[in-house]
Amino acid sequence: MAELISPKKGETLVEAVTDRLQRDIEQGILPAGSKLPSIRRAALQFGMSKNTIVDAYARLVSSGHASARPGSGFTV
Repeated sequence: MAELISPKKGETLVEAVTDRLQRDIEQGILPAGSKLPSIRRAALQFGMSKNTIVDAYARLVSSGHASARPGSGFTV
């Protein structure tokens, strides 16, 4: 069953996903050193396209909330 993420008024879906993941990281729900779900798994979990997740993960990397390791995925 997908966890629904609804964007706030004026917010894109990518922004909503990014905000949700940043909040989970900052609150320790996703602790430092943990792996983020794979792009495919996150897309299924949130019920959205893989491209949306790719964009959200790229924003997390650029903001310093996560790092990308080719072949290993994304880490908080």
